[in-house]
Amino acid sequence: MVPFFATILASVVVSSILRLFLRGSLPVRKRGGVLIGVLLICVGLFVGYVASRHVTRGRAQKDWPIVQGIVISSTISGEHSFSPLIVYQYIVDKATLVGESHLRVPMFGGKRKTMEVASAHVAVYHPNDTVSVSYNPIEPSESTLTPGPVWSDYGQLGASWFILLIGLLMIMLPTKSYSDPAKS
Repeated sequence: MVPFFATILASVVVSSILRLFLRGSLPVRKRGGVLIGVLLICVGLFVGYVASRHVTRGRAQKDWPIVQGIVISSTISGEHSFSPLIVYQYIVDKATLVGESHLRVPMFGGKRKTMEVASAHVAVYHPNDTVSVSYNPIEPSESTLTPGPVWSDYGQLGASWFILLIGLLMIMLPTKSYSDPAKS
């Protein structure tokens, strides 16, 4: 619901600014800043929309039914940045399903650091271990070992607000007025 209202508000702001711009009410020096501001607002809205969908989806995962599954394999995937890849098997309504989870660990830091984090996660999951699997009741083949939003979803949401703020400031802050020394 929030992205809907944010989209409405943004479209009103952007259309008002474009109307001023097209009528020529803005000084020429200000037009470039306004265009960049409008672009930043659009980028911020897009990033915010995607991030809010991830957060909403993560929160919905917490309400998914849970079944017991068995770890099939636990490996590290990737060449430049490493992530744990846990493959597991679970049963829903007499159907045997296979899922995989990258556990959505942070992907920043040096190559050695991501390898350390991935190795620590892989060490927790051993083949034939029992795990709790949350699955989507509408689409049981969709599952996860770690339900809920992750830190990066909230980070993207925060970044979108920052981008929006910068865009609004570029539009709203006045430009410096320089006097022509020849006219003095």
